[in-house]
Amino acid sequence: MGVEARAKRVRARRGVAGVAAQEAWDLIVALIFSDLVHDRMHGACDAIDLSPGLAKALHSLEPGRPRPMGELAGGWRCDASYATSIVDGLESRGLVERQILATDRRVRTVVLTPGGVAAKARWEEALSVPPEGFEDLTGADARELRDLLKRVVAGGLPPMAD
Repeated sequence: MGVEARAKRVRARRGVAGVAAQEAWDLIVALIFSDLVHDRMHGACDAIDLSPGLAKALHSLEPGRPRPMGELAGGWRCDASYATSIVDGLESRGLVERQILATDRRVRTVVLTPGGVAAKARWEEALSVPPEGFEDLTGADARELRDLLKRVVAGGLPPMAD
C-alpha cells in the first residue's frame, strides 16, 4: 500500500487508537526534525568529516559484504551516476573500495575498508547516546517504548480495526 493510500486510511480511522497512532507518529516526526537530532547528526558527521549524505551511505554498508553499485543506487533511491559520485566521495577518503564481482566482471561492487569500518563505528557511537528526555523514562517505560518501536520497525503491529 502506497503512502497516499495509507494516509487516506489513517485519516478515515475512527477512535482513540487511530488518533493516538497519528499523534505518536507526529511526535516521532517532530523528534526526527528537531534541532536536537539535527545537531546530533551534524556532530556525528563532523566526527568523521563527512556530509550527512555520505555518512548515511557509509551507514548502509556492512563490513565484509561487497554490494553491487546498481544495488546501492536502488537502495539509496538515486540514479547510477549519483551513486558513483557518492562512492567516489567515500573512496577518496579511503572508506570504501571498488572491486570487480568475481562471477561477472562487468559488475563493480563496493566494500568497506578497515578505515570505513572504523569511521562507521565512530559515527554510530556519536549517534548512540539517547537525546535529553530519554533518561527521564522509568526502566519499564523505556522497555515498553523499545519493544513498541521494534514492532513498528519490523512491521509487526497488527492492523488497527476501522
